[in-house]
Amino acid sequence: MKINAEALLRQGFAGQAQRRRAEEAGGNFPLRLRGSALNPLTTHHARAAFTLVELLTVIVIIAILASVTAIGLHRARELARRTRAETELREMVSAWLQYHQLYGEYPSLVKGRKDLNTSRKILAPLIDPENTDNPRGLVLLNPKLPFNGKDEYVDPWGTPYQLSFAQAEVEATTAMRTSIAFPCRQRRFP
Repeated sequence: MKINAEALLRQGFAGQAQRRRAEEAGGNFPLRLRGSALNPLTTHHARAAFTLVELLTVIVIIAILASVTAIGLHRARELARRTRAETELREMVSAWLQYHQLYGEYPSLVKGRKDLNTSRKILAPLIDPENTDNPRGLVLLNPKLPFNGKDEYVDPWGTPYQLSFAQAEVEATTAMRTSIAFPCRQRRFP
């Protein structure tokens, strides 16, 4: 029983129908390997999916890039916090020195006291223009500083700054030293 090309084409075998036509015409039909990507007559299509190894390789590369980026972001944030803490410390020391230059003395709340916290009450002469210890009404320190729930001025990590005022007299001359502690050893500046 011989099947012609039109019968194969009706049944959905286009590749075999083309081969049959070439044979009937007496032409030399080239032999092609079955499943070859170059063979348009094959009934099997080439696979268009990724292998498991390829997918795992891409996932590992993405994970490595994400971890490197996360480490870099963490370091950048830590550096930003340190820079912010340095700036806040400089601003606070500068404000206390400006106050002393303006009035010739420190506010009554801090005279002769050591290891004060940085509560809003202690900083009021610097940030509140209507405070009685600030007769000129100057704002020497940014009033929008970060305060915690206990109304203490805190560093970028949430720890309150500590103030220390030391006073000494040498031959009827009074000297005052202001220092602000950065309480956590892990956050010391290099």
